[in-house]
Amino acid sequence: MIGRDPPTHETTPLLSIHQHSQTTTPPSRHGANKYLVLFIIAFLGLAADLNAYISAAPQTEIFETIICRNLFPDSNDLCKSEPVQSELALVIGWKDTFDLVPGLLLSLPYGALADRYGRKPVLLLGVLGYLLADVWVKIVCYYSNVLPLRLIWFSGLWKFIGGGERVVAATAFVMLSDLYSATERTNALLSMVGATILSEVVGSPISAILMQYGPWFPYAIGLGFALCGASSSLLLPETLNANKAAISEPVSDDEGTLNVSMKRSVIGKAVQKIKKFISSADFIWKSSPVTLCLFALLVSTISKQSSNLLIQYASKKFDWSIPKAGLLISIRGCVTLGSFFVLMPLLSYFVAVNMSHQRPSQWKDLVLSQGTSALSVIGYVIMAAGAVPAVLITGLSVSSLGSTSAVTFRSVATALVTPEHFGTLHAAAGISECVGGLVAGPLLAYSYSFGLHMGGAWLGLPFLVAAFVYGLALVAISCVRLPEESTDDGDSMLYMDPADSI
Repeated sequence: MIGRDPPTHETTPLLSIHQHSQTTTPPSRHGANKYLVLFIIAFLGLAADLNAYISAAPQTEIFETIICRNLFPDSNDLCKSEPVQSELALVIGWKDTFDLVPGLLLSLPYGALADRYGRKPVLLLGVLGYLLADVWVKIVCYYSNVLPLRLIWFSGLWKFIGGGERVVAATAFVMLSDLYSATERTNALLSMVGATILSEVVGSPISAILMQYGPWFPYAIGLGFALCGASSSLLLPETLNANKAAISEPVSDDEGTLNVSMKRSVIGKAVQKIKKFISSADFIWKSSPVTLCLFALLVSTISKQSSNLLIQYASKKFDWSIPKAGLLISIRGCVTLGSFFVLMPLLSYFVAVNMSHQRPSQWKDLVLSQGTSALSVIGYVIMAAGAVPAVLITGLSVSSLGSTSAVTFRSVATALVTPEHFGTLHAAAGISECVGGLVAGPLLAYSYSFGLHMGGAWLGLPFLVAAFVYGLALVAISCVRLPEESTDDGDSMLYMDPADSI
């Protein structure tokens, strides 16, 4: 939930867009609570992501079985046929798209609620909506003999309760921001990212083992993990007053003309936030380099969503069982883990020491952005051309080495703006990623459907589309020119979305 959403999935929209420009350090008296908050949030993210990764393969198999039964009730031998696989891709693609809508629409309103009534109520609402959406999908599947499978598309309606995973992730990050100083926040965020990647590594093998007893057993176990994580969130303390000075908002002359009662209402506060965001976002469109960075972030998000087709593609292409195909997710997680915590720090150090003399401080991030984008393009091309499993795995590994590009895109963009615009920039970055996710689902699903219709090598069309789109990101980021002096304070990791690591 916290780390995945297409990946998902916005850190700053929950608060004032000026929040990150402030340097107030949280009071030390809250030190005893901050480690408890970090542990619970990391556990919540781990449990929710374990639910996602353990459920991925069995859910695909259950969907496939239902569609196959509906289309070919007298034969189970046609479950890998074009009509079944096309419908499966469309069902999953549109579900992923509809699930993102609440987060896109409700980030700022729920941010107003979090500022007025506290972080914990908003987070608990988001967790509740997430659980109800997950249960809804399982109910539709269980009663699929009377309920159409496409009713799972309405699972996103439940996420209007709390805003979905993106609002939960943003609220969790805000709770950590309330308690941790800027220097401490990086390590806290890395703990969240580590929990996310760990769940990706171990979730698929657990799922494969449990699927020996049928798909419904791991499907239920995954929900059990989510319930454990949700229960732990009840133990979270409220952090709103932990750093009250840092979240207080100065009142401008324009805001002073608003009706006092409106200012005190949640709706009024949400309206103020939206107006602030729109007025403060002018600098984005006036700065071509910033616009290019956000465009790169948007289109790279589209490419990353192609991984959602990985299980279905491998199962169809190589006639693998779905549990076996699900193990590819674990391979991707292992490579991502190595890339994020080993390869990127080493490359970052090498570039900084040997190649960045007489250059702006953020030139290193620009080079890394270009390098990871190139790796992703190469990886997706290899995956599209993968006629044998070894080639597919090679391509998957190469593309996973570029999984940190979203982090470096954000860092480059941060170097292009002044500190008072940091909050607005990263709010816009979160919106860009969400829009990319909305486009990705149907685009890649229809690409896969077309590839199925054409047959042969065309089956890998979604990965070819991903390579092309990531190529656009590479071109965009290569056109960025940094100023002579970087405006970033060196704490770019502060604004990283945990979902960016996947």
